[in-house]
Amino acid sequence: MNRTNVATDANFYHQQFVDAIDQCRKVCVDIVVECYLADPTRIDTPHDEFFADIQHRFDCMVIKAFVEVAESDLVLSQAEAGLVQSLCQHLLGDRVRKGRVNDTFAQLSALARDTSWGTVLEPMTWFDQCNDYYEEVKSGILRIANIAVKADGAASQETIAQLKMIRFQLDQHLPMIDRYLTDQADDASTSTASPDANGDQNGDQNGDQNGGINGDSSQPLSDTLIGLLSQQADDSQQVTVNENQTPDAPDSSELTDQEREEQLRQGLEELDRLIGITDIRQEVRTLINVCKLQKYREDHGMPGSPVSLHMVFNGNPGTGKTTVARIVGKLFGAIGVIQRGHLIETDRSGLVAEYQGQTAQKTNEKI
Repeated sequence: MNRTNVATDANFYHQQFVDAIDQCRKVCVDIVVECYLADPTRIDTPHDEFFADIQHRFDCMVIKAFVEVAESDLVLSQAEAGLVQSLCQHLLGDRVRKGRVNDTFAQLSALARDTSWGTVLEPMTWFDQCNDYYEEVKSGILRIANIAVKADGAASQETIAQLKMIRFQLDQHLPMIDRYLTDQADDASTSTASPDANGDQNGDQNGDQNGGINGDSSQPLSDTLIGLLSQQADDSQQVTVNENQTPDAPDSSELTDQEREEQLRQGLEELDRLIGITDIRQEVRTLINVCKLQKYREDHGMPGSPVSLHMVFNGNPGTGKTTVARIVGKLFGAIGVIQRGHLIETDRSGLVAEYQGQTAQKTNEKI
């Protein structure tokens, strides 16, 4: 590829990147501001402070989306360096000289590391009217991240895993609204009436196996694996249970590297032996790869991204939910995410107390 083509590609992705930021701003900033102006008494903050706060959170959100994918392969490429300049000029109004790109990116990286997804997405939860735009917000953020990936060329497995983890975080903080959950419940009822011949855990034959990254980004990251926990979750949902199980897994800190690799291999073999859950196997492997990458960064003093690993395994009785959960626990123990690769199994009665205020204590005792 000659220099003219490289310059043309750079200009193309620069424009795509800027357009994606502007489109995302229309949902993340303009919609929230409209809701605020319709009912200013809802937020006890002066107008100027409110507008500045919303814009600052949006800026941090865009920076975080870009930095997390740019850092995923541990190298800041020339194309990504160009997007650093585009981002700073368009978003922050600052021109960055070529000789200062690395220092500027380090500052952006520190900002992204110190800012949580919950903080930047919080304004979307302040007004009920914003619920209808949750999926548009997720699509907008993922478009920004995807353009950064495309500008860099072929995506590595680590980058693809990081894109999925971003989607994971978005789904956690902006859960699907009630009408989508109702539609899913209706679909589940239909599946129960006409069970899938292969006994698949959720009966979804048409979901995007890549979690919407290469397809429709309005789809949840893992319909077949994870229902993300949120504050609105119904506390009547159960954890699959065997109250009397005693953890007997070894402390992962005592394992040698060879023993860790063997435990990881055994766990993946157990996962591969399960039938009818191809999508779930793929998602678990992706999650394990992301966790291994985060651990590598931590061990080498490199910046990482906060990752929530809360999961809910949803499906009809006998579809392997507990089996998959046990395997995930074993895999997490092998890579050092948790101290012991065991699963504590209980039911609702083991977590929810009879009287108000005792549930937290009961849950802590169980865990």
